[in-house]
Amino acid sequence: MKYEILKFDTMEVDFHRVYRIKNVNTGELGGYIENEDNLSQEGNCWVHRNAIVYGRARVRDNAQIMDYAKVCGQNVCLDFGDVIVYDNARVREKAKVSDNAKIFHNADVFGEAIVHGRAEVSENAQVFDKSEVYGWVKVKGNSKICGRTDINSDSEVIDTILKDCEIKGAGKIVMKSVELVGIKIDYSSGTIKNLESNPF
Repeated sequence: MKYEILKFDTMEVDFHRVYRIKNVNTGELGGYIENEDNLSQEGNCWVHRNAIVYGRARVRDNAQIMDYAKVCGQNVCLDFGDVIVYDNARVREKAKVSDNAKIFHNADVFGEAIVHGRAEVSENAQVFDKSEVYGWVKVKGNSKICGRTDINSDSEVIDTILKDCEIKGAGKIVMKSVELVGIKIDYSSGTIKNLESNPF
């Protein structure tokens, strides 16, 4: 057993009663969870000081939930690697985050979205619906990745809306201030493709 739930240090969040945790080996106070199903007693996963995990969300392996991050939902799962969620980021509903993915700033991952590999979602970006973001993708600014978008590449997506798109390849693509619906981009190694338009 690596932590205990402190029943006297509690608060209510979105109609869920959450309790502070404490590392039984070091005495370090952690963040808040609703119950033991939210945070594995195995591995190095941890919910830090002001972070909150509740609902049916599960944090496992080496996942780190930090700062004021909130992880909640029906089947949210952060596992299989070194996931980091921090700042004011949120992962909720049925979203899944794994491997070495990072969710931070005010980013929001929800719906049935999947973020994995070394993908990063930051600033005010949103990944939702049934979208999947993986590889070395960086989604930032006010980007919205939605529908059934699938991005697997070394891409940088800034202030862009992608809906029902497929973007893959070994090259690098930078998308800034574009709105794309239903397109497919497949590019080969060494290709650098810049898509830029007036802000939407």
